[in-house]
Amino acid sequence: MRKFFAVCVGLLLLLAAGGAWAQEVKPKQPSAGDMRVFLPPQIPVPEPATPMPPPVPSAVLPDLRGKTCDQAQAELRRMHLALTECRPGASRGRYPAGTINAQSVPPGTPITRVDGLRAT
Repeated sequence: MRKFFAVCVGLLLLLAAGGAWAQEVKPKQPSAGDMRVFLPPQIPVPEPATPMPPPVPSAVLPDLRGKTCDQAQAELRRMHLALTECRPGASRGRYPAGTINAQSVPPGTPITRVDGLRAT
């Protein structure tokens, strides 16, 4: 009786494996009518930032000492330049507190030679 039971279980397992193999998905070659193109939704592209125009070649760097950071930025913006750093300090000598006491590039330097300007 045990042999009969073992043979029946073996046959059932064999049939189950054969059924699973028969249901295996096999890729087929697509026909011309089956082709579909799926495009992603259109993503709005942000406008590029307006680049700063090149500096005026004949201009020289102004004296920013005694001015606030906002005043210095406004003056440099007219020359198409910008401060890379501005930290107004305490009163040192002839310039009041809260204004620029020193600048990293001396006044009168041609702006074509200015890489970055820091004011303290």
